[in-house]
Amino acid sequence: MVQIYKLQDWRQNLEKLRRKYNNILLIVSVSCNERFKVANELKLIFDSAKISIISVKYFKSNFKSSENLSKKYLNETYDLIIGFGGGSTLDFAKFFISLKLLRINSLQVKEQKIKELKINKKIDFIAIPTTAGSGSESTKFAVTYINGKKYSIENDILLPKKYILDPHLSFTCSKTQKISSALDALCQAIESSWSNNASKESISYSFQSIKFIWENIETAILKNDFISHQKILIGSNLAGKAINISKTTGPHALSYYISKKFKVSHGLSVALTMPAFLDLHTQHIINNNPKSKKLTNSIKFLEKTMHTRKNNIAHTFKKKVKSLGISLNLLNFNIRKHNLFLISKSIDPVRLQNNPVELNSELIMKILTNSL
Repeated sequence: MVQIYKLQDWRQNLEKLRRKYNNILLIVSVSCNERFKVANELKLIFDSAKISIISVKYFKSNFKSSENLSKKYLNETYDLIIGFGGGSTLDFAKFFISLKLLRINSLQVKEQKIKELKINKKIDFIAIPTTAGSGSESTKFAVTYINGKKYSIENDILLPKKYILDPHLSFTCSKTQKISSALDALCQAIESSWSNNASKESISYSFQSIKFIWENIETAILKNDFISHQKILIGSNLAGKAINISKTTGPHALSYYISKKFKVSHGLSVALTMPAFLDLHTQHIINNNPKSKKLTNSIKFLEKTMHTRKNNIAHTFKKKVKSLGISLNLLNFNIRKHNLFLISKSIDPVRLQNNPVELNSELIMKILTNSL
């Protein structure tokens, strides 16, 4: 069943909480703060509270730089943290909470032991996304890099207590940002639907998300239609809820190195290999080797939603993205054949375990080659 979403002005939503908090930490980028007058608005709403601000031009998903940025604020007392921004801003907010409450260090991150940490003390965390794509407001994990390698930070305390979906915020994004964000959410939802970790609940979220985004992405972006954009925002949120349970799979595993090394936006870096994965997975079903019932149901749903046959799903996906002005070919992003081996070796093995078709080095190279 499709959930009923109440999309609200972020200020009106916070007004309901105006007397609840005394010490607030706002985490926001400089550009977002200037564009939406966030700090000024918070001072008007929470007029009796102390408000501290962490604001930089861009929040880097780097452990050391994030740790250095946090140090000045770690010993202060807060009863509310507000993350206001896109995926990288919300990731930093979660990183800060991990440092303050869980006292994490880089070794624990490398050994993936953050999930096991427990703490009784909590700080309320409100996420206000300004892009329609990451779904970070609905997840309990964040991304960080240590010595150039991508790691996930996961813990239940990182799931925001509340999120506010205000479509007027993300509607102001550039066309380029909207495309990247929407593709990120669409790929998250597709991956979640076939993930080995998928549950009945996450599959429901992912199917709803795919439908919302697939049916509205062209109108939202090409015609700049606000109603369609609202549906993309809902789809993004649902994708976040889906991956919070199932996590992502192969396309996301390959995306991080592509994004970081070749300066490709995250959403596009995921979408670049999605057609090759769709081909691989549909051929797996066509060859009567349906190891995963989840994958079979996912492909059936994509056939129905995309109004195509299973052997044409990858082409239909590429055609939809091309209508937005993006040709999904690694060569268009200065990625050449000699780069493929290093990309294949950069993969997050955790995400590969979630993939419904077992991937070896030969298959990964085939996927990358077929994405040229």
